[in-house]
Amino acid sequence: MTVTGRDYVAAAAGLVPLLRQNAAETERRGWVADENLAALDAEGILSIGVPQGFGGSIVGQRVICNVLEELARGCGSTAWVTAIYLGMNSIVCAFPEEVQKVVFARGPAKVSGAVTVGGPIVTAEGGYRVSGQWAFHTGCPAAEWSMLLAKPEEGAAPVFALVPMAELEILDDWDVYGMAGTGSNSVRGTDVFVPQPWVLPVTAVPADLQISSLPVLIGMARGAIELFVESLLPGKGISFSRYADKRGTWITHLQTGEAQLRVDTAQLILRELADLVQERIETGAKFSPAEQVRLRAFKAHIARLSREAVELIHTQGGASSIYHHLPIQRIFRDIEAISLHGLNNMPLMASEYGRLIVGHED
Repeated sequence: MTVTGRDYVAAAAGLVPLLRQNAAETERRGWVADENLAALDAEGILSIGVPQGFGGSIVGQRVICNVLEELARGCGSTAWVTAIYLGMNSIVCAFPEEVQKVVFARGPAKVSGAVTVGGPIVTAEGGYRVSGQWAFHTGCPAAEWSMLLAKPEEGAAPVFALVPMAELEILDDWDVYGMAGTGSNSVRGTDVFVPQPWVLPVTAVPADLQISSLPVLIGMARGAIELFVESLLPGKGISFSRYADKRGTWITHLQTGEAQLRVDTAQLILRELADLVQERIETGAKFSPAEQVRLRAFKAHIARLSREAVELIHTQGGASSIYHHLPIQRIFRDIEAISLHGLNNMPLMASEYGRLIVGHED
């Protein structure tokens, strides 16, 4: 039976209670709960982006964004790992078919990866050899393959080298205050042989990777609002104030409305970007340098809107928001961690966009 885009989104939404139940355990162990991964596999979500001939399903960008949003309502770390795995599926599909046949020989596979250059790649007989250490390698604890971004000789553009995870050492160095459950440890490789077909120029990377993190941010903000509204029990007031019913006060309405407006705005922008990326995938057209600047500015803006929405909700919780057993503190830390990503640096991305608009050239 062919799974439709709507089925994938409904399946992801149906996993939210499970993901929320396991979110604390995922954070504690530093890796997605086994039950979460099993559920993602059972629902076929991790097969998205894998060609049908290898047991997967190709769906549109809006569907992928909706799936990741739903998952992030339940657990930001699980959604982030899913986004990476789906993104890596797309990159694998840009490799020659002979490579795809090996990677997907037993059906959809888990491929970890990151966008940081970790070492050089040098020419060898029959292919290349790569050595180095790669940080932020999301998904490596359960991955069968690893996508390494390496720097060729003579100053050429970076390339992706796809290698078996068994060829690498996973370093237990993912000790962080946010997105702790993503298992984004560093990996290390020494003189790993990579056959020629298993190396891909970074310029061949599919356009859909441009927006893969954004629905995770939005989904976490949605989850924060939902959990806050659920916490507004009848008769619960605001401490040290004259308001005996928090649900009925103007400040609750104002801050919740402002948070939701930020989420709504971020969703509208993401839908436009998803449609744009989908069009580029279908036509094969590349983003121009000016379009890249605009796209990065929108991405940073979505990150800021999502973070601000969570901050508004976190603040409303008062001192109780610091308790570890309440999910809002984890969402607050998780979204802050993602916001520190270089591509979410709003002042930098906005200034580059402004520079483009006024036509300033260095």
